[in-house]
Amino acid sequence: MPPKSPKIFELLELVPLKIFGIMAGRIVNFAVNKLGFVLVMDVGGDRYFLCWNNDGSPISEWKSYLAPELLDQYSTLFDKAEAAVESNAAFSDRVMRARLPLEYTVLQQARFYGIEKYGIFVKDRSGEWSVKPNLPEKVKRFVTNCKKAGVTEMSEGGIDPDKYQAEWDAIFKAGVTPTKALDATVTLQYPFSEDYPAKGNRTLIDGNPGYNDFSYNWLCFYGVPMIATIDLGKAEKINKLKMHFLDDPRHWIFLPAEVKVEVSADGVKYYPITTLATPPNVEHYDVSIWKVDMAIKDDGQVRFIKVTANNLTALPDWRTRDNKKPMIACDEIYVQ
Repeated sequence: MPPKSPKIFELLELVPLKIFGIMAGRIVNFAVNKLGFVLVMDVGGDRYFLCWNNDGSPISEWKSYLAPELLDQYSTLFDKAEAAVESNAAFSDRVMRARLPLEYTVLQQARFYGIEKYGIFVKDRSGEWSVKPNLPEKVKRFVTNCKKAGVTEMSEGGIDPDKYQAEWDAIFKAGVTPTKALDATVTLQYPFSEDYPAKGNRTLIDGNPGYNDFSYNWLCFYGVPMIATIDLGKAEKINKLKMHFLDDPRHWIFLPAEVKVEVSADGVKYYPITTLATPPNVEHYDVSIWKVDMAIKDDGQVRFIKVTANNLTALPDWRTRDNKKPMIACDEIYVQ
């Protein structure tokens, strides 16, 4: 378990409620009513502190104290807490509020995992993808409780609960985009940004989009081009490529200057498919996604696909800053 976080503890007003070894905390109200919590557990006379707050991503610690298996344990503790105070409206409200950041973490990680275990979608015996049962209701309940708790933003500079619900509705409606690259491998000529590792190279072919949040499922390249070569493992006919690039100037993420696609049957001789010029980087501070959808008219067999996305040579004049370089971000290359 992580150690006590003095910063959180000083800001947090603990509720005087101890049940099943749990002391539940109120939501932390920073300036804009964001989510944060601390969970105190007494186990065999030892006190443990589980802390999560708006300073970090609910996904960044997916391999440590926010691993899905541990989140399940934390949820079980809250289930016991809810059961213990179900006859007391005031205590039930406190437990509900304390649970919100954990529920938010679970939901955000579901986006991160997507079509994998702990994700949004499941495949049936016929190979069709569908939304996991009860997930839409879980999102709806979370949004309702956020409103009850007075939450106005889901994260720093983030959206309100109603827009968060709208995001989920769009995700459910969009479903899963098919791709032949799930079992492929990816090599990169230049390394991705270590600050945002996502799932490493396989981020580009794991079948999971990054949506509007650069901090997960987007592979970022800081000051260098993205030159990614996908090896499908065997030569086959492909008809279409799809890929997404993030435009988020607030975080110094811009569209690439151009995108070039080449294909090869043997990994030695490559044939150009197309070179695309991206929309101009005009001044704005919104978040959007440039979606590339291109037909592959080559009738030959393709095993290797090379995508080169050239970074800007310098930051735009309207977004310059010392010691900063432009970054490009790609979440997925779909092969169909």
